[in-house]
Amino acid sequence: MNGALLVLVLLELAAVLALAVVLAAMLRSLTHVRADVDAVRAQTRDPFDAGLPVGSAVPDIQATALDGSAYTGDRWRGSLRLVAFAHPGCPPCEDLIPDMIRGCEDGSLPPAIVISRGRPSEHPAAWRSTAGRADLVMERSDDVARRFDAYATPQVFVVTPEDRIGARGIATTVAEVSELVAASRAGSRGSDVADRK
Repeated sequence: MNGALLVLVLLELAAVLALAVVLAAMLRSLTHVRADVDAVRAQTRDPFDAGLPVGSAVPDIQATALDGSAYTGDRWRGSLRLVAFAHPGCPPCEDLIPDMIRGCEDGSLPPAIVISRGRPSEHPAAWRSTAGRADLVMERSDDVARRFDAYATPQVFVVTPEDRIGARGIATTVAEVSELVAASRAGSRGSDVADRK
């Protein structure tokens, strides 16, 4: 009986030792997984911090106007202006863009180029009823958005008369767009709306 008990204790001890070896291997594996997760996080952009840095040269805009003609954005070159990326079906965009267009039209905001994807008919009428100081244009793919490094909507860039990014950020209200304009005019490079979200 003592021999059988000794064998049983040795088997349990061997099982505990084997379990300890397995747990140690799992911990080493988890350490590697954690390092992989940290590496992925380091490469993943926070959409609230997306966009060309303040001070960057403004990329060319090649898009399509509502009437189907080519659009380059040259109309506003040399003046303070907004470039906004928005999409129909984005609730914050649907709230911001009509108000922003009204601000452009009444002069409380600089002129704007609103860049979106899709067909003109997919956009709310309030987006399409621009009468002078705001242009709604379409891009077929994300070429313009990629050049601006814009991966979230609604994202607004304030462009200086020198064709540089004066401020940029995710803006969901006209007040936030106005803050970006004020930051650009003040030359405060670190006051992007993105920094406060």
